[in-house]
Amino acid sequence: MVDQREIAAILKTLIDAYPDHRLEKRTLQIYLERLADIPAYLLAAAAQAHIEGSTWFPKIAELRQAAARLANTRDFSSLPPYPVDHLLAEAYALEDAFFYEGRLDPAEWERLAIQFERLDRPYRRDYTREKLRRLQIVRERQAQPAAST
Repeated sequence: MVDQREIAAILKTLIDAYPDHRLEKRTLQIYLERLADIPAYLLAAAAQAHIEGSTWFPKIAELRQAAARLANTRDFSSLPPYPVDHLLAEAYALEDAFFYEGRLDPAEWERLAIQFERLDRPYRRDYTREKLRRLQIVRERQAQPAAST
């Protein structure tokens, strides 16, 4: 269960982002109760995504839906209480998509590299681009017809 102070801090950020909106004490209590199962790092990411994409204060359902999209699950009890590196998990998912499904989307790899760069992780940015380059070479080799003997 998430510390209610963490949820309250996230709600404070939302209230600051939408200054025309205020939460009554009972409404605040309902938000605290209905969001308590979502890990704070995930709720914070959902709130940030809402701030960036919406002009209105989020309903509880909107925050839960955003968190579910980010976590790729509606069962938050199975998630760790601490943040995981979502970008690294995404890199592994892209690599798995290549090796298990044969999918290679250079635009997705570049988007991921840019995200690493924005987070001041140049090593991961460079590694992501190098990994894409290597996977493209593997794909080219796979596409070449077998040499005649």
